Amino acid sequence: MGRGHDGLDDYIQDPVIRHGLRGWPVGQVRAPAQPESMAGHVAELFSILLDAHRTGPQKLLVKVLPHGVDAGEAARHEQALAADAEFAARHLVKQPYPPLRLADGRHLLFLEFANGADRVCALDQLSHDDAVQAMEKVFEALLGWTRKFELSSTTAGRLVRREVTDAKAEHGVRKTAALFGPWKQRADWIRLDPAGPIVPNPLRLLTKRSPLSAMPIDQIVSNCHGDLHPPNILLPCSRRCVIDIARFSLVDIGTFRHDAPVTRDPTYLRLTQLRTHLASLPARQAEALIDLMIDPGAADDRQVLPSLAQVARAGHLAAGKAAGGRGLAKDWRAQYLLTLVGQALVCSTFTNAEPGGQRWYFRLAAQAAEAYRREFAPSVTPPSDGDVPVVFRGKKLPARSAREEAVLARLTEPHRSPDRRIQPPDQARPRRAGARVPAYELPAEFVLPHPAPAPPTPPTGVSTGDGNAARFPVNASAARNGSRTDTLNRRSSRARNRRTSRKAARPADKPLPNRRLARPATSVRRWNSRDLRRLGAALVGVLALCGGFAVWVGRPDETSPTPPVRQAPQEPYSTPSYARSRLLELATAVENLPEPPGEGPLTCVHSRVWSGQNPRASRIDLTTYRDEWLWWDDTRAGKRVVTNVREGRPITTTPFRYGPGDLTTEVPAAPSDNPVVLRRQLTALRNEQPPELQDAAGSLLTIVRILRYNQLTRRQHAALLRQVAELPGIGFRGAYHDRGGRPGLAFFIEDGESRQLTVTVGLEDGRLLSHEVSDDTGGQLSYELHLGTTRTTEQRDGTCH
Repeated sequence: MGRGHDGLDDYIQDPVIRHGLRGWPVGQVRAPAQPESMAGHVAELFSILLDAHRTGPQKLLVKVLPHGVDAGEAARHEQALAADAEFAARHLVKQPYPPLRLADGRHLLFLEFANGADRVCALDQLSHDDAVQAMEKVFEALLGWTRKFELSSTTAGRLVRREVTDAKAEHGVRKTAALFGPWKQRADWIRLDPAGPIVPNPLRLLTKRSPLSAMPIDQIVSNCHGDLHPPNILLPCSRRCVIDIARFSLVDIGTFRHDAPVTRDPTYLRLTQLRTHLASLPARQAEALIDLMIDPGAADDRQVLPSLAQVARAGHLAAGKAAGGRGLAKDWRAQYLLTLVGQALVCSTFTNAEPGGQRWYFRLAAQAAEAYRREFAPSVTPPSDGDVPVVFRGKKLPARSAREEAVLARLTEPHRSPDRRIQPPDQARPRRAGARVPAYELPAEFVLPHPAPAPPTPPTGVSTGDGNAARFPVNASAARNGSRTDTLNRRSSRARNRRTSRKAARPADKPLPNRRLARPATSVRRWNSRDLRRLGAALVGVLALCGGFAVWVGRPDETSPTPPVRQAPQEPYSTPSYARSRLLELATAVENLPEPPGEGPLTCVHSRVWSGQNPRASRIDLTTYRDEWLWWDDTRAGKRVVTNVREGRPITTTPFRYGPGDLTTEVPAAPSDNPVVLRRQLTALRNEQPPELQDAAGSLLTIVRILRYNQLTRRQHAALLRQVAELPGIGFRGAYHDRGGRPGLAFFIEDGESRQLTVTVGLEDGRLLSHEVSDDTGGQLSYELHLGTTRTTEQRDGTCH
């Protein structure tokens, strides 16, 4: 193979690397047909095709170690492979050839691909449930890898110092600590907050001067990966996104040590897996998570999200039992706390943890040091008072409001005892004797026909919270299957066959205090005297045109007709100008609301869809629908679970998994809150639609998509509502309840094929409640009930929390 035919000139821009590969005596190297390069932490990664003289062709991963980087990485890689042949064959990536030294002092490492270069997923790309299961499997394998351990004598200070120096993070730790504020880093004792207790300064454990540094300890040492964070754990993933947890591979093992503390890898993996959730944790939850990390087996976890509690506890019990089986439970506990101090200091240098996460890691280090002092060095006592530096002045996370605490209580409910479960507000309040039963709780035969929509201003005394949904009647099968059947505003038998009209009904002359909100639907037309006069005038005009004569309206002596009788103008509250004013008012109100709760790497979307039924049927079967759950992450990968429900009972449940990028077309990007930029985004999304949807109705559908799939900030939400207000032909239908019993405001628009799109948004928060499409006769073609969009930390069927 000649130099001109190996493709390296175009593939590799570095002439030193090209020269080294072409002179490699193992065989001939060429560029792969589909070249790709990847950036590592301190090295470049790329693939090559090697035609080895002895073994034939093979695809390899090449890692370029810069000059000055630890030259022992290649040797440590070989040590890791030789330490335990069985573990290496199952879970380590092989190094088939020795490293190649380049002319400028750099080295090339040649590695095999994990899973034979087939599809793999990193641990941080998995759903929460899969990630926790994978962590448990990794920890189980690590126990086998470290079963041949040794005991060595050291001190608390040396153990903590080694955790930091092996990660080459000592300078970064001190630099990060300086960002917390002007405090004395050389102090032996500190306060984390002005009113907090006095605790050991974890930075002093990096020296010999801490009161705890000289405390002796027998440490358990064995094989250790040394950099076991989620991206370094790869798992085979089929094309249907099925993960093979048992066949995981550990990569980037140049940090291997054969005599490192056995607590290093598990602790570092737990801390790095928590990283993305730390910056936005409420104060109470952040402190509870620190307590749980310090004592996973005994700490109270009721204030911690279940997903975070599972990560904090993963593998801990099994490791403690393994040490206890050798009579080393106490030694292992002391070593764990000191490892926690060191690894928390290492993690505090992570800029991608954001300032809130960095502060959390430092707090964890200090409180873990205090836990070690209380348990293993009680003779070392803190000063009673005096000039003790305070690390965080005004940096403590703010306390949550009562409403946010209620949300937190719901999120942590799976860890509560049954007697402490929170009831929905309307279920918690008993109805007083003689109270009027709401219409949507009456049997279908007692529900009156649709009344006229409520006036634009919501009537007084009507609850606008979600508690209305809690009062929905639930039949036995629906209760078992978690679905609901409603009787909200069904038409009576006398009204089912009457003619319907798509014109928005006029509001009442004045608000009725007891008027209930109605679901948007076609209402029964009632003809009054004005309607009859208007119809008569129209018939006369038609007859005049058909018969070839004119009808003159006026006195007999007039020689010219009076202006023809004009149709009464459209009711003011259904005109685009009125709809626009309502939307602008709502946008202003939404903008001033507090941000919605929810955090996590996943967005969860829940909806129910009614479609495929006869649009002109006298009654929609509300017990037959499609229930959909969708979880997606920032890579546009995710999972969907679709349940077909018939007569209130689930018939089939089908899961779908999506790889990175698979949901790009379906899930739109989050919108800008800048009106100019937002218009450009909406125009680009609308232009991707078929020609028949590139109108005002298509623009409204595009906005509905964004509201459906994204949890937005209040500013983003308000900006979208203002864009809806600018749509030509937008009308306001009135105040209604959706099929979930939630009150909202309905707006409608017509497309080019005489279909009408009606969108209902929340009365107070403007969130998307439902949208439906009806034909030109008022028949309903489809109805989607939007039950929620929120950020979450896990994929768990049947819930977004």
